[in-house]
Amino acid sequence: MGTTASQSIEIRGALGPADEAVLAPAAQRFLADLVRQFRPRVRDALAARGEFQQVCDRGEFSPAPNDSGDQPGADWVVEPVPDLLRSRTVELTGPADRKTLINGLNAQANCFMADLDNAMTASWPALLQAQRNLADAVAGTLDYQCDRTGKRYQMHSSACILMVRPRSWHMWEKHVYVDGEAAPGALVDFGLFVWHNLGRLQQAGRGAYFYLPKISAVAEAELWRDVIAWALRELKSPESAIKVTVLTESLPAVLQLDEILHALRKHVVAVNCGRWDYILSAWKCLRHRPDWMLPDRQQLDLNQPFLRAWMTRVRQIAHRRGVLALGGMCPELPVKNDAEANAAAFAAVRQDKLLERACGLDGGWVAHPDLAPLAAEISAADPATAATDSGWTDPDLADLLTAPVGTISEAGVRHGISVVVQYLASWLSGRGCVPLYNCMEDAATADVCRAQVWQCLHVPGALLEGGGRVDQALFAEMLDEELANIEAEVGAPNFVAGRYAQAAKLFSSLCLAPEFAEFLGPAAYELLD
Repeated sequence: MGTTASQSIEIRGALGPADEAVLAPAAQRFLADLVRQFRPRVRDALAARGEFQQVCDRGEFSPAPNDSGDQPGADWVVEPVPDLLRSRTVELTGPADRKTLINGLNAQANCFMADLDNAMTASWPALLQAQRNLADAVAGTLDYQCDRTGKRYQMHSSACILMVRPRSWHMWEKHVYVDGEAAPGALVDFGLFVWHNLGRLQQAGRGAYFYLPKISAVAEAELWRDVIAWALRELKSPESAIKVTVLTESLPAVLQLDEILHALRKHVVAVNCGRWDYILSAWKCLRHRPDWMLPDRQQLDLNQPFLRAWMTRVRQIAHRRGVLALGGMCPELPVKNDAEANAAAFAAVRQDKLLERACGLDGGWVAHPDLAPLAAEISAADPATAATDSGWTDPDLADLLTAPVGTISEAGVRHGISVVVQYLASWLSGRGCVPLYNCMEDAATADVCRAQVWQCLHVPGALLEGGGRVDQALFAEMLDEELANIEAEVGAPNFVAGRYAQAAKLFSSLCLAPEFAEFLGPAAYELLD
């Protein structure tokens, strides 16, 4: 099935000729040493997450910031942000396939984030291909020809900066074993990228730039700090060679953001308000409260008070400590051949980015290259938000806990069922992000939809608008009807080939389980070939 560099590392996945270079013996030795050094701390971090969730489930969550980890003083700031990373008004994100990478890096954006976490299927061939694609992008040799149309895509000389988001700590790589145990996916992604590309990036006057996903405690930030320090020592590179952006995607992390930035102060250059994972995290922390219910996803926009309090707190702490504060993803996409729907999508993105600017954020993400000029226009028209930082006033922590405003409708639940089934089918078929109903869906948006459905089945106060609730019988009826609608839309042959029935079975098992699974990824990963 693969090759073995030594007695301590085993590759349990097939390797084609092009993959041998990705997992050359020296790269395997580097990876084995990295995993051996830090895997015990990854397990400790995941155990701490589980213990914290048990506290939340008992209704004992406290809004007080955690006092673990580094204890920073009042006036410190991070290491100076490199000039190259000071302007990040427009960022694109997507999977690391060749076409998406080329279009993203050629777009009118400051950065393109190659997302190996929320936007990519964690299949072994896809991950190896992603590492090859990233190496070609760093070398400037990335090209692609579409088999269907014959169209060729090539990278242009561009100022757009490549960033990489490795998998989260909770995902394991079942094709890489070190000392008889699976390796953390985050270490595999990070280790292979720096091993192959850090030297070339330094020669080009850049560095290896990462987004760190789903950090939920100071200890996880300290783990990343030590992983980075170890890699830099092994590769004989200066501290400045690796810079990171922290995704503030969990409520506990926002409460500890000062300490997290202090732990990463030699490397951090920005924080990002990843809203969909944050919404999921806030719900997981607060779902014991009778008033804290997830409304239909379309109502979870940036006008929600708890989201505005979150962005305000993140921006104030970030600016105080000398880093940028960036907005997250508005999922709307351009719509071809429908002028009215396209205008509505652009209007939604405009409103979203204006709300982020109103909260003082320095930039934000868009889901498609055609939306980058709009985001740049908004940034240029409203460039100054520094005044919002005058007079440091931390938002009342209680504001972070304000319940969402909105309702739960049968149509909204049905929409969520359809989105999750189609997303899971796509993920199992090899595509980790998929356009559905004029929005780009990824693991985070699907998880929010799943959480609402689970909530309707298990939380007594989760009533439908107008009364009534979703019991198991109604859920089964909805799921069958939405599956039939999907089959009618895609056609019977595509329905069978597209793994929709398997996706529906997995989704049903997750929704009916008495305990809410932390994320979709691990359960779906077990079904990958």
